[in-house]
Amino acid sequence: MATRIGVDIGGTFTDLVVHDDCSGQVTVEKAPTTPTAPEVACVDALCLSALRPGVLANCEYLVHGTTVGMNALLERRSATVGWW
Repeated sequence: MATRIGVDIGGTFTDLVVHDDCSGQVTVEKAPTTPTAPEVACVDALCLSALRPGVLANCEYLVHGTTVGMNALLERRSATVGWW
């Protein structure tokens, strides 16, 4: 039995999807993102999924993505990284 986990940290919510290869079951979790510590929502969402037996123990793939960086770039809210 294997599971695959995908996490996307967004500006408002962190989304997590768990796919169980054996049963075909897909579980979706959502946790509010803390802007100053986005990793907290990732751990929160993982803990919600970990309540199902074997989810983390049988994880073959964990894929992480984030829209926080892209949103900062698009909204021009990122730090100044160079000056000329």
